[in-house]
Amino acid sequence: MPTDIPLRCACGEIRGTALAASPTTGSRVICYCNDCQAFARFLGRPGVTDEHGGTDIYQLAPGRVRFTAGAEALRNTMGAGVPFVGLIHTIMDLAEGGAHDQALGERRGS
Repeated sequence: MPTDIPLRCACGEIRGTALAASPTTGSRVICYCNDCQAFARFLGRPGVTDEHGGTDIYQLAPGRVRFTAGAEALRNTMGAGVPFVGLIHTIMDLAEGGAHDQALGERRGS
């Protein structure tokens, strides 16, 4: 069942909601691209990547993401012509222990 997922960065400056998130309204992947690797290194905190260096990302339509605070702090966005937003798992305020799998489904690819 779709659920709204609270979004919050580690410092709390950026906050929002992923609306009606579910396995059918988005896709979940593990990404190993150079950009994701560079972003993980930039963040410099544990838990952004898995044991193999992949980043758990949920991709959804831009209209399903609402930022309520800190949108001015977002950088390197691709613009309105890109048909999806990729949210790394650490911004989603879900309980640990399988909550990502329950809300977003299994990872579909890498």
